[in-house]
Amino acid sequence: MRNLSIQGLRGIAAMIVFFSHALLIPELNLNEIKESPLHLFFDGQISVMVFIALSGFFYYNKNVSSISDYISFVRKKAVRIYVPYLLITVLAFFLLRFYVTIPYNQTCFTEWGNSFWRTKVSFLELVKQCSVLWPHNADLLNPPSWYLAIEVRLFLIIPLLLFLLNKYKNLARIIIIGFIGLMCSGVLKYIGACLCGYLAHSILDYLIKKKPSFIENIFFKLTLCLISLFLLNINNEFVVPLQVSYVLQAIGAAIIVAIVYCSESKLLSNRILVWLGNISYELYLVHFVVLLSLRPYYHGGVSYVLISLVITLLGSFIIQKVSSIITKLVELPFNKQ
Repeated sequence: MRNLSIQGLRGIAAMIVFFSHALLIPELNLNEIKESPLHLFFDGQISVMVFIALSGFFYYNKNVSSISDYISFVRKKAVRIYVPYLLITVLAFFLLRFYVTIPYNQTCFTEWGNSFWRTKVSFLELVKQCSVLWPHNADLLNPPSWYLAIEVRLFLIIPLLLFLLNKYKNLARIIIIGFIGLMCSGVLKYIGACLCGYLAHSILDYLIKKKPSFIENIFFKLTLCLISLFLLNINNEFVVPLQVSYVLQAIGAAIIVAIVYCSESKLLSNRILVWLGNISYELYLVHFVVLLSLRPYYHGGVSYVLISLVITLLGSFIIQKVSSIITKLVELPFNKQ
């Protein structure tokens, strides 16, 4: 059974990604918000860290004890990720071919917002985009899809890494993974962020078994929550080297995931946030395609953002349902074995 509070957190993170893009594409005066703590609610980078920490957090429960387990895990994860992605990528490809023939008022949108979907892309480029791992420029079709290349590498590498480390005892494994996570703070920073999520679940599991009073202490949770928000906001408070800030933000994201996981929050587990969490992956993939497609039909402003949100939610729901049907059909031969 899914943790409803975690689904609510996914929903919030997905909406932050949406608004981080939707408020930057049209010409809106948001300088005061950008310079205030409220920017956390529009910071897509923080949401990505939360998503990656969530992935690592739940790898802790994956029992990959053999090569067959690993292959089975990769197959299921690949189908879950690729089916919605392929649907949206092909849709974006055909929308772009139609879209570039339609003029729109570029003065209503920012320079960044006007930098996408300038020309048609070839079928070869479509194949590259669909492959995910074949080097390509995500900005040509669906810019947020760069995250998919990270996610695919994570589900290929992390379970294999954990499989190799299973022979070590818990404490030794935690120390090794922590060291690898710190070493990955550069080019492989997202692997480090994923391992932070794994470590957070390891530590939480230890506290639940050995120190349950800590988990039930409201003051302890509140303190960790404040530390987490501070770490996530570190770039706006101090001048920190980039590699160090990635590590600190990853730790902050992992802490917030652990707190939410062991809390029964009525706010996070309400129906709206849980529903958003259930479609968060599709929402992440769909929203930018919607934002770009609607530029010719609106003159920017709040109405553009709100209409984009409604269509994004509807499109995410439809893509999720279609993907679910296709996934069941793809998995059917394997389930019979």
